[in-house]
Amino acid sequence: MLRISKPHISRRFGKLKENGLVVDLGNGVYQITEEGRGYLDEEYDVDRGVWLDRDQAEEDGPSAGATSENGV
Repeated sequence: MLRISKPHISRRFGKLKENGLVVDLGNGVYQITEEGRGYLDEEYDVDRGVWLDRDQAEEDGPSAGATSENGV
């Protein structure tokens, strides 16, 4: 079981929203954006706000498990 505190989740989700990776649909429901999917697939660079080539993403793209300069 993965144990993560509510404050930690709130901080991380706030960063996702700030960077346009999720949108609030209301009533506690969120939807991942196209950029959010690209970030998770290492095809979107949050720091630069640009889409990457698949080859470039594998070389130097953001890692879904890593935290970028924006804290995502």
